[in-house]
Amino acid sequence: MKGLRRTRQGIFNLKDALNYHRLLPFPSLPVQPEKREQLAKEEVLKNIVTFTPEIAASLSMNPIDIAASCSADFSNGKKISQSWFSFGQPPVFGSRCAVFCQGRFMGVVLWNGGQTRYEFVSVPRI
Repeated sequence: MKGLRRTRQGIFNLKDALNYHRLLPFPSLPVQPEKREQLAKEEVLKNIVTFTPEIAASLSMNPIDIAASCSADFSNGKKISQSWFSFGQPPVFGSRCAVFCQGRFMGVVLWNGGQTRYEFVSVPRI
């Protein structure tokens, strides 16, 4: 392999990555662990991107909304009911859907018609 084949996913581009300027030209030998620079916590925190329905769509995930009245059931892993969700176009069978409640990311489900299942649930910050 002569270089990176995928440098972009959805709206994310490798050149926009935190510390892109520190990457060595490809191919290169791995950096020894003791020589790696530690990132300042503040530097990482200021570069956090909020996962939005628009970002989900750019990553080929179907963004779907869950009713606020059902969000606790979702967060607590209760059996999924399709009546919890609203969406413009029905998700394609077998697709991964990013679940949002009032714009806040809740998790990901695998849409299998009547047998939709959890992929993971994002734990809300308290």
